[in-house]
Amino acid sequence: MLRNCKKYPMRTCKNLGVSLLLGLFFLTASGQSQPHTAQDLEAICAALPQDQPYMLFSKETYETGEDMWFKAWLFDRSLLTLSNRSQTLFLRIYDSADSLVWNEKYPISGGRAEGHVFIGEHWKNGEYRVEGYTQSSFYADSTEAVFPQKIWVVDRINTPNPKDIRPAQCKDSISLGLYPEGGYLVLGMENHVAFRSTDGRGMPVFMRGWLCEDGVKVSDIESVHDGMGQFSLVPHEGVQYTVRLTSGNEFPLPASLHSGMVMHLEHTDSKNAVFSVRQPRGSKPRRITLFVQMRGVPCCQASGILRDSLIITLPTSEFAGQGIAEATLYDEQQRPVAERLFYVLPDKQLTITARPSKEVYIRRDRGEVRIHVTDSKGKPVQAEICMSIFDKAYMSQSYRETMLSYNFLSTQIRGNIHHPAYYFDHKNPDRLHALDLLLLTQGWRRYIWQESRKAYHGKPFLCDSIIGMETVGSRKMKRNTTNGGEQVIQVFGPSGDSQFLWTDSVGNFSVPVSVMNTLRGGYVYIRPLLGKEFKPHLTLSDGTVLIDSIRKSKKSYLSYFDNVEKEKGDVKPIMTPAGTVLLNEVLVTRKRKMPFRDKFMGRLDSLAQFNLNTAWVCPDGSQEPGTVGHLNDYWEGYTHHPAGSPGANYGGKRLKPEIGKRYELIKYLPGEDGEWYIADITSILYQGQLYTDEELLRMNNITRVKGYYGQREFYMPDSVEMLSPLPDARNTLLWSPSVQTDKNGDATVPFWTSDINTQFMGVVEGTDGLGLLGSGTFEFHVSKTVEE
Repeated sequence: MLRNCKKYPMRTCKNLGVSLLLGLFFLTASGQSQPHTAQDLEAICAALPQDQPYMLFSKETYETGEDMWFKAWLFDRSLLTLSNRSQTLFLRIYDSADSLVWNEKYPISGGRAEGHVFIGEHWKNGEYRVEGYTQSSFYADSTEAVFPQKIWVVDRINTPNPKDIRPAQCKDSISLGLYPEGGYLVLGMENHVAFRSTDGRGMPVFMRGWLCEDGVKVSDIESVHDGMGQFSLVPHEGVQYTVRLTSGNEFPLPASLHSGMVMHLEHTDSKNAVFSVRQPRGSKPRRITLFVQMRGVPCCQASGILRDSLIITLPTSEFAGQGIAEATLYDEQQRPVAERLFYVLPDKQLTITARPSKEVYIRRDRGEVRIHVTDSKGKPVQAEICMSIFDKAYMSQSYRETMLSYNFLSTQIRGNIHHPAYYFDHKNPDRLHALDLLLLTQGWRRYIWQESRKAYHGKPFLCDSIIGMETVGSRKMKRNTTNGGEQVIQVFGPSGDSQFLWTDSVGNFSVPVSVMNTLRGGYVYIRPLLGKEFKPHLTLSDGTVLIDSIRKSKKSYLSYFDNVEKEKGDVKPIMTPAGTVLLNEVLVTRKRKMPFRDKFMGRLDSLAQFNLNTAWVCPDGSQEPGTVGHLNDYWEGYTHHPAGSPGANYGGKRLKPEIGKRYELIKYLPGEDGEWYIADITSILYQGQLYTDEELLRMNNITRVKGYYGQREFYMPDSVEMLSPLPDARNTLLWSPSVQTDKNGDATVPFWTSDINTQFMGVVEGTDGLGLLGSGTFEFHVSKTVEE
């Protein structure tokens, strides 16, 4: 039973509006049984991942060596409320060659996670895919798609963004898709046909042409948005219908059925969605059922007798919120005969207004952003908002994927969507009509969704905690005779802090999320406390190793935008108030090298150096300048006292070598005359015995696994630091992932400008946690002086 369906059970629409046309019989709303295919919906949706994550990044373009900050929300897939099903976010970043460049875990609390990513110095310029997985959103199936989010990486921001790498040689070839509303054309009836034109790269292109009957032009056709448009026709038997483009290309329409039903969406508004259903005049009356669901949740169902035509009015109060709804029309034998995706309640969302205290600031100025959040009726809402302010030059495109476009559109229909944010920008007056065309041309066609969704979808394979098993390899110990088989294991964090955990009677154990949070900072190390004579061994169950193979079996869909970047002109130098010029080449980026080992591994290495290092020093006079003795048994064959030589029986002092001192290494070989001669002599700066991590872990019978990535704090200067004469080249002025509005829907967030005088952009996104989402932007300018 789908959990969410208990909250929003399917309803029969008792208040459906009814109109009579051409001998129309009235629509009944009796308790008609749900169609068999619709009955499968709950079972189908119960097998699907129940949640979907969404992430907001501190900006969209990063320079190598920079910090990336992110906020993640885990939404219930059906209701878009915050979900508590998962407690661990598995964040992975792939470059344009699909190579993994980042792989870390972050804790989720109350459906929210936030964290930091370091953009490596050696990351290549280009597009990167950011993918977040949880145990409740990513299953071991092959039918559900992956919906990555994107960032761009450049060496310096004045480096042009990478061009589209898709083949350009097919750019001039035009493809035209023709999509009858409902799925089919029916002879003798008015049919509506949507179309979509693309070039050889899949980019939308403007289209103009004609509808032709047996080669004769009968009406003009022209696309109205992103190569999409719509026309109507009444097909007749024996007539060939085509669409001819001005380029001369011609495309045939799908064949028409002799009988059937035509479903058409008449209109939608804030109160109703109105459908018409028609069949050829004189056809036998038949019982039909219209079933509507949204994001896997049944919304409403209506049944009636269709004679010639029928108008069905669905009240939008039956829908939990805004989004794509799927209406499927069934005949009397419960077979699907028409299907239509449509969008409802586009204004049911949070309205987030963010206003900076000034339109123009000076450098190192204190500013504030005042936030006000309301619902669609203008009532104040207490919400959690994430805010970022950054140099507008780091906005990679002239659009961005938003919380609204990603959750309501990009993850709801298959295929790569061009400029999805366009359909949620109120500045675009045609956005709803354009969105309807998108649903007509890029929705599921002819009930394919039913067959594909009946396939096995796998089970959750990721786990929030770390799970494993302890086994013993010695007969000296039998679990059923020693304390019931329960044993103690020790769990260490990267700093060396530790906790003790118990296994169960058969050796199973789990490192819970609470312990992972306590030991947060990198790797987790687990050691059995049984003595070596019992030969204890730990085996971990790590589902993350399966992610790559599973994701490669899935389709991956991305938003995209056909945007030709304008060449950037000469960049004016940025000057601090003290007159210091900030050069792009030295833009306060620090060469950061990741530490070779954390403290815990360093401790293991020190113990190994003390206990296992067999190298020793004899203080005999060495010949190499700057050396303080001979280093023996460090390199194979290099010793001042080789076995069999006159000096083999050394009775002097054997000193421990000291790291950082220079020693002489000497190698002797016996000659044919019995004399020993020097084969090689050199000096080295002693660095200690070199052990790999694997060797150190094996020596100590310790198993290592990734824990939660360490916490970082976004740097926010205070008023004293703003007085410093040092350059301030911050291009991200603010990252505030958890701004809470009060009961009046208000919040105020302070910030400081830097030495960069340019246009800055702010992004605000958030949710009330109960299904309402919102997104907004604002801008302001920073000038050198007040006079500017």
